[in-house]
Amino acid sequence: EGGHGRGRGGGAEEEWVRDVRVLAVVHDGRDRDDAPTTVALVNPQGVLVDFLTCPNLADRSRTPLSETRREQDLERLRRFMEEHSPHMCVVGASSMDCNLLRELLLQTVFKIIEDTPLAIPDGLDTIQCFYADPAAAALWGVSPPALRELKEHSPLVRRAVGLARCLQDPMATFASLFEENALLSLPIVPLQNKLPQQMRLDALERCMVTVTNQVGVDLNSILLHEWRQATLPFVAGLGPRKARSLIRSLMQNGPVQSRHSLTELMGERVYTNCAAFLRIVPTGNYRADNEYELLDNTRVHPESYQFPIQMALDSLELEANSSEDKRLALERAMEEWHNVDELDLEVYAEELEKRGDGLKLATLQDIKRELRAPFAEVRRPFVEPSADEQFALLTGETSESLQEGKIVQVTVKNVQQSRVLVALESGLRGVITKEDFSDRGGEAGYTLLGRVQPNQLITARVLQGGINSSSQVKDYTVELACAGMQFKPEAYEFWEQYYNGKRDRFYKVEGPELDKPDQPLVKKKTRRFIQRNIKHPLFKNVDVMEAQKLLMEAEVGEVLLRPSSRGLMNLSLTMKFGEAVYAHMDIKEGGKDDKQSANNLRLGSPLFIGGDQYEDLDEVMARYVEPMASQVKDMQSHRKFLHGTRDSVDAKARSDKQRHPSIFPYYVSFCHEQPGMFMLTYVLNTTPHHEYISVDQKGFTFRRKRFSTPDKLIGYFKTHYKEPPPGRSRSAANVTRGRSPASTEAATRGWGGNQWDSHPTARDTPVYPGDSWNTAGYRAPMDTPQQHQRGSGMPPPPPSGPPPPPPSGGGGWGEK
Repeated sequence: EGGHGRGRGGGAEEEWVRDVRVLAVVHDGRDRDDAPTTVALVNPQGVLVDFLTCPNLADRSRTPLSETRREQDLERLRRFMEEHSPHMCVVGASSMDCNLLRELLLQTVFKIIEDTPLAIPDGLDTIQCFYADPAAAALWGVSPPALRELKEHSPLVRRAVGLARCLQDPMATFASLFEENALLSLPIVPLQNKLPQQMRLDALERCMVTVTNQVGVDLNSILLHEWRQATLPFVAGLGPRKARSLIRSLMQNGPVQSRHSLTELMGERVYTNCAAFLRIVPTGNYRADNEYELLDNTRVHPESYQFPIQMALDSLELEANSSEDKRLALERAMEEWHNVDELDLEVYAEELEKRGDGLKLATLQDIKRELRAPFAEVRRPFVEPSADEQFALLTGETSESLQEGKIVQVTVKNVQQSRVLVALESGLRGVITKEDFSDRGGEAGYTLLGRVQPNQLITARVLQGGINSSSQVKDYTVELACAGMQFKPEAYEFWEQYYNGKRDRFYKVEGPELDKPDQPLVKKKTRRFIQRNIKHPLFKNVDVMEAQKLLMEAEVGEVLLRPSSRGLMNLSLTMKFGEAVYAHMDIKEGGKDDKQSANNLRLGSPLFIGGDQYEDLDEVMARYVEPMASQVKDMQSHRKFLHGTRDSVDAKARSDKQRHPSIFPYYVSFCHEQPGMFMLTYVLNTTPHHEYISVDQKGFTFRRKRFSTPDKLIGYFKTHYKEPPPGRSRSAANVTRGRSPASTEAATRGWGGNQWDSHPTARDTPVYPGDSWNTAGYRAPMDTPQQHQRGSGMPPPPPSGPPPPPPSGGGGWGEK
């Protein structure tokens, strides 16, 4: 990426935006006396001006002594910033402590604005403070170039200087890491160490050569600042040996005033190969007193200088009788570029071809761009890390390390009556509720006090990890569980199949090969249900995983009846809701007593689903399953239905919005967090919003309203999108966690709802995806892993709250 504030092209404007003083803050995270928080001020040329050590700045202790010392460090930091007036502050995000450092920096900036506004640099209203990845800076701080240049300074001072230079000139900073192949230690992709070192080094060198020749190397700048000389060996036609020889010659002869003068230093052939990638910006005295070649600071090769000069003369309709006339015409054409833009380059290229100069149209087009903006920046501009990137930098955690089901080691920090507060190895905070701490957590009178002690190390499974874009750093938490059921073989088997089966369609769990004499016999697992003697073609004595395997090749809407793990008073129904999506329904059997007798093995009557009553299973099929399957198929055949995960649907909606900003794309998809429901995804500005749709035999429920067809539901949504979901005001929408926009009452009548709320005894089931938002302290039945939810049984509402109204004056709902 380009450096911060890098200009679009040459000239005074570029020089002004490059004149940036950077204040870099680094924190090691170790003992504050051995590795104190270090602040360094680097001038626009990348030279260390001053530094400051603040050993107590990141100390979170609340004792009077520690607070006094922290205030003293803050006062020193304020005076340091007022003295040097940095244009921006950057914090190397290496740990959660860096969040506190950024907050203190912001507080210091606000105080400077109020008390001493003259300390703010001219042209700025404030001083920006943001995070940056410290990996390259830490590597540069121990590299040979850093040790040679700043050998008298501590490693943290060198690291802070490297962090500032990564913003000012990242190309030169990364180029210096090629010495002794230090760049190979920089983490770029997770599997990079699987490749041979030489292959990785060759790929990095090719990338560096490409970037260096696209950006160019200012010879006079690297003469003044040795740390920037590392880019010269990557110029096409040079290499390490010729680059060292050129630098020695330049050091003896002084600043370079023109490209042509380089022919005496490197020879005609080398000069021809590399001249177009070397920028010559004459020094001040020479520039003021002498004529200089404007094209020496462009990407135009000296062999083609006659073409831009002729284009300048033609665009201004002038004739040149001297070199001074040509220089003045070229200077005027670059200032009045619109005249050059009107030239017909194709006609000019045809004339050159007739004269025997070859095919020059591409060259002329490149020259035209250079006349408009010499050596224009081609790299992406610097952008502050996103919320997800900040989370990864501060915690060291990723979607892989904190994915649902991951087993982690945590340290107990505080034990309360209903929850345990813990810390992960990365410093990220975690919470284990009473219900998730033990299989007996749901029992009356159960307390956590005395069961674990602070600083005790325990093993837990991740329920919900990661970060959403609206979260604050101080609110980063992970929900965990350490109940015994989390470590049963069934739980391990489920998570293995959940992730491997989802990623690899060829994945298959192999059974024990009993024919091998050296393999011990594996005891058959005990079923978690009581086999029933029910005569019906759709009934099978299988558990939930076997039921899903049997329906794998079935059509959407096909169902299977099976015993319920709740006991003999219930029956379970599994429907294939979509490809690899299965919904589970609980059927309560009437006409039975609570005694464990053989009579209860038979099918009871009547049967109840939600509030509806049925006489037998055939009536359930006719009145409930078949209409329900029809509704599901209607929604999946709708023109706006999209198969895929939540992330893929979000990406599709964002992509449509970027391609057509005037429309508001929307799609309906499966709610994978709550199988048996649909999710409506739409984008008004940039952030995808989500609302949820429940379905049953009578139709669809959306925002507590009934709709008989998908078209009627979509039509209602398109005319009422400005209204906040029922039960949530606009002001509360951003902080409500446990409810979805869909109606809870309607959800209880459909699939994926909370019709299991009245069964708190199902705590002995493993916790499965989506379980993290439970606040009501109950569990779904053991045999419905994909529906395992808490509280309302719904995923969390969108972090951005209810959708804002679209911009006035245009926009449509993603339809032409």
